[in-house]
Amino acid sequence: MPADGGMGTTLQAPPFELALDSALWSSELLGDEAGRKTLDRLHRTWIDAGADIVETCTCVQSLSLGLLEQAGVRARS
Repeated sequence: MPADGGMGTTLQAPPFELALDSALWSSELLGDEAGRKTLDRLHRTWIDAGADIVETCTCVQSLSLGLLEQAGVRARS
């Protein structure tokens, strides 16, 4: 079963209309309470529309949190 939530596209369209300009894409919203509430609202919108599966997009958030460095992963030079 293919799954694609289109999170970034949805967040840039009504009713959200966000300008996601950072390299973190929608993961930038995890950085503060207001952003996390927006993501919660987005997920609830999908559930209310009948979604059986809700996924999240945190693929680049580990970069901003320094999790790769903490795990001993170093950038290639």
